[in-house]
Amino acid sequence: MHPSIKEIDRTDALHVLHYFGKGGVQPGSFTTALLEAISRADDKNFAELAIVFPSVCIAYKLAIATEDGIEILHAICAEKIAPVISIMSVRS
Repeated sequence: MHPSIKEIDRTDALHVLHYFGKGGVQPGSFTTALLEAISRADDKNFAELAIVFPSVCIAYKLAIATEDGIEILHAICAEKIAPVISIMSVRS
């Protein structure tokens, strides 16, 4: 398992997927600008951004630095929505 995957928020995974054109959900203007900054950051600045925005930085790095990163982000999105779907179907 990749380190820190548990720290990725579902919303951040969806935004990173959209950023790379792999589905997901379009982020707002701030998150779009943040993803642009992350994409342009050198190692030092990336580390500083990761202190304040760890989830989105981990999701971004996973997408670009691992062979299965996009697939993992899709799995994070699916895994974290499944319990909500099951609860909703029980309430119906």
